[in-house]
Amino acid sequence: MPKRRMNREALIQREHLQQITQVRPDLVIEEVEHNRDGMLNDIVIINSNIIFRFPRYTWVLEDMEQERICLEFIQDRSNLAVPVWRSYDQGFISYEAIPGIPLSRNQLLQFPRKDQQAIAEQLALFLRNMHHLPGRRQEAGEVKRSLTYQSYNDWLSLLDELQQELFPFLSSYMQDQIEEIFHPLIGDNTFMDCREYLIHGDLRSYHILYDPDSRRITGIIDFGSAGLGDPAYDISSIINDYGEGFAALISRHYPGIKEMIDRARFWALTSELQWALAGVRTQDPSWFLVHLTGARDISPLGSPLLLTGSGDLR
Repeated sequence: MPKRRMNREALIQREHLQQITQVRPDLVIEEVEHNRDGMLNDIVIINSNIIFRFPRYTWVLEDMEQERICLEFIQDRSNLAVPVWRSYDQGFISYEAIPGIPLSRNQLLQFPRKDQQAIAEQLALFLRNMHHLPGRRQEAGEVKRSLTYQSYNDWLSLLDELQQELFPFLSSYMQDQIEEIFHPLIGDNTFMDCREYLIHGDLRSYHILYDPDSRRITGIIDFGSAGLGDPAYDISSIINDYGEGFAALISRHYPGIKEMIDRARFWALTSELQWALAGVRTQDPSWFLVHLTGARDISPLGSPLLLTGSGDLR
């Protein structure tokens, strides 16, 4: 790392630590971990337990306020732990870390059947509780729309952008495959219509924490994309990271999934296309690779996810 950049990093870290000690003089600091890998925030972890988030840009404060409102609305209605924020006038927040590690697909696949079913039930209850919160903004404490929102015209624009910018890099076979994904939408302009409810908006495997000893979920983190939106979006994240077989297990305890499964599949299939498009536009390979390992119902270890008797999403 160049010396000038190293000095700048050190200054930023020192400034963050000074701000923490100013607002929390009671805090005995024994260990400090700095993380500036995020695009929007700097993270400082104190004593491996208390997380401080410092936004890099002033406009991020508005998004953080939306996240705070969503979290407060969810906290008393969730069967799983979610971050409990403490806000400071200086424009940053803190919260205690939720114990646990991310629940990877390969780890889930190795669990016994009863543990997979128990985890599916935990997630089903969490999603059911959240998705059945009031959809009207005035009832939901002025919750805004999720960042995931797409109108019908947005979907048509996406297809046009894919054809113009991504297709030149693809074979004619792949181009046909992508256009087939959009056929239901083009044939029915109400295909993605739904009643909006509160959604997580980024329920990827790395935001689902579990305890390796009990093999149970301990909490859900990162509500930065939360807001009013299509509940099928959260189901699409489950499909992308754990496969449709696990979504079927969840549907045993959340029957409404069957009604939204076609929209969830559409969200899942178009998600990687949007990442690829962003990669082409930014010429940044990391955009192509961010969700490279999409879920399959057979793991690399050869362990089948519980498809037999797990439920039917058709």
